[in-house]
Amino acid sequence: MKFRYCLLAALALAGCSKVEKPETSPSFTGARIVSSYLAILEKPTATRCLIAGSRAGDYREFFERAGLKVDNLDEKSGKYDMVFIAGDTKGPIGILVDKCLAAKGVLARVVDAREKRINELETEFTQFKALLPSAHLWMPGIEDWLLVGRSESAKIKLSAMMEVFAREDSFDDLDAAGCSSLPELFASYVGTLDEVLPAFAGLDGATLARPQFFVAKAIPAIGWIDVDEAVDADVMAAVAAESRAMQEARRTVLEGGILADAHQIDEATEAWARAAAANPRDPMLIDRLERLWKNADTFFRVGNFALAAKCYETYLMIRPDDWQSAEALAFCLNQLGQRDLAAQIHDKAMRLKDGNQAR
Repeated sequence: MKFRYCLLAALALAGCSKVEKPETSPSFTGARIVSSYLAILEKPTATRCLIAGSRAGDYREFFERAGLKVDNLDEKSGKYDMVFIAGDTKGPIGILVDKCLAAKGVLARVVDAREKRINELETEFTQFKALLPSAHLWMPGIEDWLLVGRSESAKIKLSAMMEVFAREDSFDDLDAAGCSSLPELFASYVGTLDEVLPAFAGLDGATLARPQFFVAKAIPAIGWIDVDEAVDADVMAAVAAESRAMQEARRTVLEGGILADAHQIDEATEAWARAAAANPRDPMLIDRLERLWKNADTFFRVGNFALAAKCYETYLMIRPDDWQSAEALAFCLNQLGQRDLAAQIHDKAMRLKDGNQAR
């Protein structure tokens, strides 16, 4: 039993690193990129943006690379198509928000769900909906969420969204974040706040927030996307099918989270393996893998090669073609005296490495 709880900690917590890490996108940087571009996708014609809040500087470069003119709160002038708030704000921004919304712009607010309790989120979501009746929730990461809203509902042309990806700098940013297509971005969509708020009814207000609390079993349609004549019907059908596949992969990642919370570790691992097969670049899946990898290295550093080996083995179950985790597993097994098995795993690691380099 003690071993299983240690494994649960390895699956759920963060630590430090040891051997060469498999290629993954940086989870925090990736979430910032995705959050910036999700706001842009809800107003793809935006040319001017005001960013505010103590963390606004973390996002500014991505709006600028997307071609927007960006002002800080102390540079306020003129009208804005978008107001983007990240972190705590100092001073009034209400007038600027009102001007933005009057011009049919969007208001986006980063929600940092780290250590945030359900009652705090319910208050934040309710206040946002009161200000913006047409509001949506996105979850780019396990703890990095985004509220985007406008004063009235509006249809967003799919062709305009696609044009965002046609900009070289924008595509490079999104590709680095593991979202090089619209379907990969749409995987982060949770629903309108009307669809999300009922989830609070069955939750203890003192409970720490988890993304799986707010995801309905049925995948909601993104009803505010306008399929205009500029998009070929076959292209639209492909986008719709791929979007559903990416959303289902994300739900499978969250299903794994529910199983892990219930201490059903084998079942959680199987769910994450299915998600990895469907979309190995899913940012939430990558976040899980990074946490697992870091905890494996923590066990390694304190000389607990048995638990480190179990973590690397679990990583391989989710990503069976990852040669670095196979090599790390072989090293741990050798330290545990299982030299024959270590040699077999090492040979497998070298074959995987050669195969990756040949691609």
